[in-house]
Amino acid sequence: AIATDHNHQTDFNPYQAKLGLNDHFTSVVGNEVTTKNGHFNSFPLPAGKDVPKYDVEDWVKLVDGIRAKGAKVVILNHPRWPDIARGPFGRFGLNRASGDRASGGRFTFDALELINSGTLQPDPLFICRDWFALLNHGEKITAVGSSDSHTVGKIVGQGRTYVPGHDDPAQINVDQACDAFIAGRTTVSLGIIANAVVDGRMTSGDQFSHHGNMKLDLRVQAPSWVNPTKAFVFANGEPLAEKMVPSVKRGTRTDLIVPFRLPKLKQDAWIVCVVLGSAVTNPAWATTEKYTFAATNPMYVDADGDNRYSSPRETAEALLAAAGSDKDRRWAAVEAADDSIAIQMVSLMRLRSNSEQRKTLDARIKSDKRFDEFLRYAPKK
Repeated sequence: AIATDHNHQTDFNPYQAKLGLNDHFTSVVGNEVTTKNGHFNSFPLPAGKDVPKYDVEDWVKLVDGIRAKGAKVVILNHPRWPDIARGPFGRFGLNRASGDRASGGRFTFDALELINSGTLQPDPLFICRDWFALLNHGEKITAVGSSDSHTVGKIVGQGRTYVPGHDDPAQINVDQACDAFIAGRTTVSLGIIANAVVDGRMTSGDQFSHHGNMKLDLRVQAPSWVNPTKAFVFANGEPLAEKMVPSVKRGTRTDLIVPFRLPKLKQDAWIVCVVLGSAVTNPAWATTEKYTFAATNPMYVDADGDNRYSSPRETAEALLAAAGSDKDRRWAAVEAADDSIAIQMVSLMRLRSNSEQRKTLDARIKSDKRFDEFLRYAPKK
């Protein structure tokens, strides 16, 4: 349990001991560093010490200041709150197709709040797509889930981040848990837990080489009041496979394996699994939107045999370099690329064009429906 009061470092430990609750959980001093441009859950931090400066508008300096106070993990909370336009991603002009930003500088935080049970989007994949675009842009950002319970009407712990480690809640090693956050070995939950394993060995946070068809086993778990219905596998943000989750007897918990046989990847890719489920209407655990949810963090697959993972952005750079300076050859390379790579290619080409070159380039981009969303968010100048 991480304390995340706004611009305040709360220490649960003395109260936890006084109430005889030490056997039930490990508490961590943290702070929801609350700024004009976003809220950042940060931990661990020392109790009774000065809080990080929260009047800094530059995100890089802000996060550097938080880390200087001792925080190992910094999470950008609810990036689309209070609404899509006014949340941090809206304010800084995130391109939901490419991961480019119109302003706001580099993202140096470790993790992103994918699920917040107090501020859910009606579309369960809305913030997933923001996150997917950032992963394609080359950012290694861990997804997390949380509850945001300011009143007794908000259920505590409905949105969660599950972290591998000790089964005894009183013996959690906080440093190891922080390392798991940074390495992306966590799983995001809103009533459902999902854990993916490839070939019986590789899982979230791992980077590995694989040059053929892939065996992925997705373990889906849920309590008796949650009904998982559908599982998806995404590669570089593009749907790779989907299956219905077998139903279980009403009133019993779910704990089963959904197996996938995935085709050979054409190029390096990150892989994420998402599970959706029905809404919960029981007032003891009612969801604010019409779904339950789980997501794994990425596995990074080297598919081209060079023993390293290259993001779609890096692959796009290499393809453009291979095509040389000839405009027609470069555009032919764009047309031949998968969507996730092609979007990064047009992003890079646009970034490096002058105003006259961009007019010609934009005409070509507009002729291809794949780039409609990219153009919708691209800077007009």
